[in-house]
Amino acid sequence: MPDARIAVLLLAAAFAAVPAAAAEPVAPPKKPPAGAAAKPPAKPPAKSAAKAPPEPSPELAPGFESSVVRIVNYAQRGDWFSPWDVTGVRASSGSGFVIQGGVLLTNAHVVSDARLLLLYLHGDPTPHKAVPVILGHDCDLALVRPEEKGLLDKLPALPIDGRPALRSTVETYGYPAGGDQISSTRGVVSRIEMQVYAHSGVDRHITIQTDAAINPGNSGGALVDCSGHLVGVPTAGAIIPGATSPGNIGIGFAIPSDFAKKIGDELIESGRVVHGSFGVRVATTAQGDLFVAGVDPGGPAATAGLRQGDLITEIDGQAAASAQQLQAVTLTKRPGDTVKLTIERDGHEQTVDVVLGSQ
Repeated sequence: MPDARIAVLLLAAAFAAVPAAAAEPVAPPKKPPAGAAAKPPAKPPAKSAAKAPPEPSPELAPGFESSVVRIVNYAQRGDWFSPWDVTGVRASSGSGFVIQGGVLLTNAHVVSDARLLLLYLHGDPTPHKAVPVILGHDCDLALVRPEEKGLLDKLPALPIDGRPALRSTVETYGYPAGGDQISSTRGVVSRIEMQVYAHSGVDRHITIQTDAAINPGNSGGALVDCSGHLVGVPTAGAIIPGATSPGNIGIGFAIPSDFAKKIGDELIESGRVVHGSFGVRVATTAQGDLFVAGVDPGGPAATAGLRQGDLITEIDGQAAASAQQLQAVTLTKRPGDTVKLTIERDGHEQTVDVVLGSQ
């Protein structure tokens, strides 16, 4: 569906010059009479209290915007319950950005069911054909490669930073529906936790919640911090339940960049996504510790010496707070990585090193 065009009428107002009034002669100050007390000099006006400097906007590296591209997907989606009943071809738009290897990282839902994919580089109206290389529907991430060789070679890969801090300022960059130029919105990080990804509707992964507007077309773009580093991939904006049309309500979600980088690297190297596994089932106690409810025989936790009934109090030096925290570790680390757990058994504290398995 073609993007809507908004015509803006600029009104210019002309002002006539006003001649300056003639200056009048100023009489010299009179001397005080003899014996009169001299008046103290007038005090200078009190200076207003200095205002706190505003939080700096992201200082983006040169060429940053050129690494974010517009993606137009002409898709034909079928019905899972009646796959022979396909719909007509419909156009939708999204965003993506350059990573290593001359490929783009974007959301899977931006490029899924594509019959034709077109890329538009920053400031260039020329369409370029592209093909999805790999789609990870569970993590809502995908790799896209242009058919034209060398098209992205001169565009810098975005610098990836760690996860943003709570209440830190971030900006989204992408191509929301309704225009052809890159756009940005600004907000703060309000929450980081496990959420069900909207694309699959069943897979739970780490998400960043922000009030920076994430509108249709922003998906797959860049969420950057005040250093100009990528900290997330915008993926969805919340809408009012039961609403007949989408609209931003000040709640947007993004995939953390460290998780996106891990997934992207795995897709490039092996073409599939493999998560780490502890081989343990836990429950959160009233005190906030993690109670080991079960251990898989022969699994990573059992090999490290964990037993049913142990209490996990720390994970890699961080206080254990919830089962989601343990699950988050398996999403950001790879099979074969070592995780240090502090446990309590029979009133005694000890540490164990768990080498993650795969799932």
